[in-house]
Amino acid sequence: MRIGCCTNMLAREGDSVGQWAIEDIADFGYEYLDLPVAQMMELDDGEFGKLKQRIQASGLECEACNNLFPASIKITGPSVDLSAVRNYLDTAIRRVEELGAKLICFGSSGARNIPAGFPVSAAWEQMVSICRIIDEYVSPGNITIVIEPLNRGESNIVNSAAEGYELSRAADRKSIQLLVDYYHLALENESVDIILKAGKSVRHCHISNPDGRSFPSGKDGAVYDDFLRALGKIGYTGRLSAEAFTSDFTRDGREALRFLKERTSLIEAGGA
Repeated sequence: MRIGCCTNMLAREGDSVGQWAIEDIADFGYEYLDLPVAQMMELDDGEFGKLKQRIQASGLECEACNNLFPASIKITGPSVDLSAVRNYLDTAIRRVEELGAKLICFGSSGARNIPAGFPVSAAWEQMVSICRIIDEYVSPGNITIVIEPLNRGESNIVNSAAEGYELSRAADRKSIQLLVDYYHLALENESVDIILKAGKSVRHCHISNPDGRSFPSGKDGAVYDDFLRALGKIGYTGRLSAEAFTSDFTRDGREALRFLKERTSLIEAGGA
């Protein structure tokens, strides 16, 4: 079990990637970086080159990415421009490949939210088509896309892990799999049994305390063990990224890693 940290929620003014935290993430002992694609796409080539150098100097690797599409690239509704989608993916996936990441999280609520009055069934078919288009770009590099269900406060399509699993199956592409995020699972009151149903389709996980989307700890009142045990029962050997907000990363980032290292023993013990 490898434990990493997302930087997207550590963003600061003038640093939408959250790259200021890279050295701290390495120093605390996290094993990999989980960086936001849409925010990295805001960087010009020179800035992106400096980001790559910074990652290399940290001693960590960017093994996973999140936030595939920005809100400006619509993937549902009447104004979807597939040429714009393809042009975006051409550069975005190339940058992911340059970082060496082999997994991309497909959340992107702003891009996928269905416009008012547009049929949900039509939006669902658009999501299936977009997944298949993404597959064309990621399959040559053996990159896996994991669909991220988002709670109804953020998105109006694919809110549950069950729906994410259904979408991955509808896309019917080897590269299109599933992410389960404890935060969204808890907000939607979804049973961890979906993890058992999805099984090997679960290829990546995010975790945070549902109360304020803060870094997890043993003192925050959230019940993580059922989630972790379910991952153990499916023989999960993938990655677990902390994706959370904080006003004190030194304190909360360190504590979250200590806590996760302790509790992920439940996964490694096969959910016992």
